Amino acid sequence: RSDGDDDEDFSAVKPVSFLELFRFASTRERVAIGVAIVLSVIVGMTLPAYICLSGVITTLYVDVKEPKGNLDFLHQVWRLSSLYGVFFAFTFIVGYVE
Repeated sequence: RSDGDDDEDFSAVKPVSFLELFRFASTRERVAIGVAIVLSVIVGMTLPAYICLSGVITTLYVDVKEPKGNLDFLHQVWRLSSLYGVFFAFTFIVGYVE
């Protein structure tokens, strides 16, 4: 058989709608798929948040001329780094649940 024969086999198959793919799924499976889609979107939205937060941290390091002994600088870096850690933990947990 050549590769052209495969196309003839699929030409007889009727396409189905997206919702028809789930016609034999139970309600629990449909809910699980819906929750997974929502969690995937949430995890996907955290990447831009990481990028923005990294930019803010980098700008903080570049803008401060004398970071040594500057308690305000230390406080801002600590706060932003803690926020970055919270984002990581949130993304890790939601990604694991997903």
